Order: sequence, then C-alpha cells, then structure tokens
Amino acid sequence: MVPTLPEGMSVQTLTTAKGTQLKFWSVKTNEAAEKKVLKISGSVGDLRAALAEYYGLDLTIIPRVNPVTAPTIDDTIRDRQWADLEALGVEWRETVKAGLNYFMAQNHRHLQTRFYRRLRAPLWMKERMSTLLITRIQSSGPNLMIAASNTPPHTIHSTFHPPAQHNHSNISGINPQSPHIVSPGPSNERGPSKSQHPHTVAVPSTINLSAPSSLTISSASGSRNDSQREAAMLDDLSASIEGLERCEGLRDLIQQVESGTVQAIRDRYGPSEPGRRGTAHESWPKYANLVSKREHLYRVLTQDFGGDKDKFFSFFTAPPPPRKKRKHIETESASSEYFRSFRRIVEAVPWRDADLAAERRKDQYQGPDGAFSEELWTARWNTMNCWEVWRAIGGECYVKNKAETSS
Repeated sequence: MVPTLPEGMSVQTLTTAKGTQLKFWSVKTNEAAEKKVLKISGSVGDLRAALAEYYGLDLTIIPRVNPVTAPTIDDTIRDRQWADLEALGVEWRETVKAGLNYFMAQNHRHLQTRFYRRLRAPLWMKERMSTLLITRIQSSGPNLMIAASNTPPHTIHSTFHPPAQHNHSNISGINPQSPHIVSPGPSNERGPSKSQHPHTVAVPSTINLSAPSSLTISSASGSRNDSQREAAMLDDLSASIEGLERCEGLRDLIQQVESGTVQAIRDRYGPSEPGRRGTAHESWPKYANLVSKREHLYRVLTQDFGGDKDKFFSFFTAPPPPRKKRKHIETESASSEYFRSFRRIVEAVPWRDADLAAERRKDQYQGPDGAFSEELWTARWNTMNCWEVWRAIGGECYVKNKAETSS
C-alpha cells in the first residue's frame, strides 16, 4: 500500500523544494509511519531522492497541470456592469433621437435615474464602475471632464459599449459645445449609513479627465479614513516592536515569528529590495537586529532541528545559572524554564560551523580518494543534527572566550 503524501507534496513541489521543506516532509513521513523511515539530515538531493523512493514518485516525469491563479475580478460581474452601462447609453441615445432632452433627474430634490443612484453608492462600488467607464472614455480620443455640480444637466448624444464593440466613432457624436457631462446637484435623499460599509463617503466633488494619464478623485473623507487606517497600523507595529523587546524566552520568540509579527515589521521598515539597505525605512537600523536575530533563530528550529520544537527547546534548556550570570539566561516565568540567550545561540553559529569543519577534516571521515565521505560521517553520527554533533565533540560554547564556561 502506497503511503499518503504529506500535505502540499507532489511531483512538482518535490522537484523544486528546498532543504527546509524536504526535512519537514521527512519529519511528517516519520510521524505518519510511527517510526523512523527517512533521515532528516543530509544533502538536498539525498532528501529529495529518499522521499521520491519512499512514495514511489518518478521525478523524471512531471505531469503538466494548468496554473491556478486567483481571479482579480469576476468576469460575470464585469460583463453585467458593461451591459448595464450600454443599456443606459441606449436609453440616452433613443431619447435624443426622439428630439427630447435627456435629463439626469426630473428635479434636484428627488433624483430618480439609475446613473445618479450609482453615484450615491459606497465608494468601493463607485471606484469599480467609474474606473471601467473612465478607462473607455480616455481611450476614445477627446479629453473629457465629468464633474458633479449644481448646474442644469446636459444631454448625451452617444453610448458606451463593452471593449469588444467599442470604437472611436461611438463617442464622436458628443456635442463639441458641451464638453461636460454634468450630474445633477446634491439631493436631500438620505444616503447609505456608515454602518452599511466602512468606506461609504459622499460623492467625490471632481473626477478630472483633462489629461488621459491623470485621474484625480478628491475625497476628504477618504483621505481621513486612509490616515486613520495608517495610524492604526503604525500603532499596531509599535505595540509589536515593544512586544519583541519584552520577550520572555525562546517560546515567545518562536511565537513572534510564527504569528507574523516579525515579518510585519520587516515589511514595514525593511528594505523594499532584498540586499539593498538604501531602500529601507529610515527607522530600519533600530529594528534590523531585533528582526534578523529572530529570523536566524527560527532557521535553527526549522532547518537544523527539522521543525521539532520539543527537541529544539529541550536542547537549549539550561540549568538555573549563578545569580551573577543570570542576565545571560532568558526565563519563561509561567513555567520557570531557563533557556540560553537567543542572541548567544545565533552568535554561536559561526563557532559551531568552524568546529564541525575541523571535525570533518579528520582522517576517520576521509574516503579512499582522500576526500570527505558523507557516508562515514553518517555512520559515525547517524541522524544527529549539527548542534548535537557539536555538543558530542565537546565544542559547544556560547561565549566569545572559550576558556570560560559554556553555560
């Protein structure tokens, strides 16, 4: 019986997965089998080959699948919007053909046309409809301006068609003496309440189409809402930063990464282009160390310990230190656990790598060709990760002067 693939694993994902993901699938496979059937250490190629062999996957044959992308707009809604606008245009055109003036409203106090009811819709709805309509007007040649004012409404001599049917002639009949399509004045009709949608605002005072590349929608209320949202976001980030500075132990640190708090601070203040510090927010130097050390620590968990939190926390648990050194140990007051300082753990990585490199150069790990043999290393240390090997060879140390105690 072929075992069930771990969630997210397929031929496509397996061929492109990196070491962290491969180790994670190996851990999940061992858990599902309730025994150790796969190693969780080794090269990326070995981990991938072991997973493929265990699940019977042929990585040389990748089935073709249609890419799945999230829709950006519902096609049915878009088509219905264009059909509705076209019907409105036909209504205007037929009225003009009959020699009558087509008014946007019968009077200024009770606006009845569908067009103005759409103007009174919430902002999020108006933006979708007006963007479609304005795009078609801009592509038609003449520069037009649509303005909401109290002046008497003008007539319309053209209609708007969906993109497939639209051409320049459809709008060429607009009266050149009337360059404005003017909506009626304000209505006493009560608009939607604020409780109906958080972005409900008054009709924008001006939609400026004087240049095809310029579209300005002035809305003081919308600006206030944006400012309030940005202020709330900054307050949340400030609280998150304070939380980072007041963390209590490794468990809190890992939770900060997994909750997205660390990534949110990087997104807000970090470089917009990876590796280019000049693109970062001016406040980034204050937070860079907080963020990067937590990310490095999380990589120790996911890459070196294969995501095994129990083993991770157990390995870095320390006995209660002497009082004079207690500042180097972080505690979790809820459980009275003592952990090594996460900064010391991160800073110890290069020392660990140097000691392991020296260990690998020993003759006992050299193959017949005189080069390092991964097989001999695995035979000696089995599935122990790099931290466990470092401890086993007596190199584990978390202070700069190795003559001091490693505690």
